[in-house]
Amino acid sequence: MRNVWQSILDLLFPPRCKGCGELLPSAKNLCGTCREKLHPVGENTCLFCGRDREYCSCDFGADLLFERAVSAWYYSDTGRALLHRFKFRGDRAVFDEILGRRFLRRVKEETADIPLDGILFVPNHKSDKDRFAQTEYLAKALSKELSVPVLEGALVKVRKTEPQHKQSLSGRRTNVKGAFSADSNILRGKNVLLVDDVATTFSTLNECTAALIAAGADRIICATLLTTAANSRTGGKHHE
Repeated sequence: MRNVWQSILDLLFPPRCKGCGELLPSAKNLCGTCREKLHPVGENTCLFCGRDREYCSCDFGADLLFERAVSAWYYSDTGRALLHRFKFRGDRAVFDEILGRRFLRRVKEETADIPLDGILFVPNHKSDKDRFAQTEYLAKALSKELSVPVLEGALVKVRKTEPQHKQSLSGRRTNVKGAFSADSNILRGKNVLLVDDVATTFSTLNECTAALIAAGADRIICATLLTTAANSRTGGKHHE
């Protein structure tokens, strides 16, 4: 019966690729072209920024305030299109059916040796309460996978900012400066996992981390669904 109903639904609402919107011949999520353009982060990654070492330029994490980061996919081609669909259209199937499994597995593997006390997510400002909270959705999925609680309200956004993707690379740090505050009563001495949807310059994660450090958090690990592939200044040689 399930196959019959699926066939009826496919006739009424023909499946479309979530990457490019093209009609699909069967109930799939991505066409072949878009699937080929969905780029996973590999296994031999930088211990600090979480990118493949040939795409890293973080200089042993010199500009990163957190301990290390882990990501599952690159924010390019299909990855960029899927994130926009997930973030701005609230299409949960993008995570549940396409991006989520690898993300959950990678974070679980990379944090297996860290006794996490809680999970935090980069919050929206209270004025954006009607927007889909994609980072909270990721955090709750990780909470279920890792059996670690989400620390609700421990990190808040106290100043509304302009969208980061509309800022120049140099302006992103200034845009989020002082935008977050953390609760020391909840976080003091805690090892936490900080979750965001995408890492580009790490400005938002750094600013959140600064607030967590000020609140007394101990170890801070970051997890992002996607990350950009930086152009390494040394071709990865600083990791050899």
